[in-house]
Amino acid sequence: MIRQAWHTDPLECPECHKTIRIIAVIDNPSVIEKILRHLNLGCGPAKFAPARPPPSADTPQPDPQFPIDSDPMPDYENVITN
Repeated sequence: MIRQAWHTDPLECPECHKTIRIIAVIDNPSVIEKILRHLNLGCGPAKFAPARPPPSADTPQPDPQFPIDSDPMPDYENVITN
């Protein structure tokens, strides 16, 4: 699937272009976490900031009488240029 999506062979060395052999597969989650922690790479679920509250009643809202003039999906293929 990687070869089809990225058009590259994941088992080919990017420097010498020889075939890379897989010599081990680590599938124990605790060992993977230990390796990632040792390398100072993130492990575990992502941490997100808390969600902001909804806008208050005094927050200015767009005026429905004046819609946005610009097209949100402009057609760049059919633009006439001089």
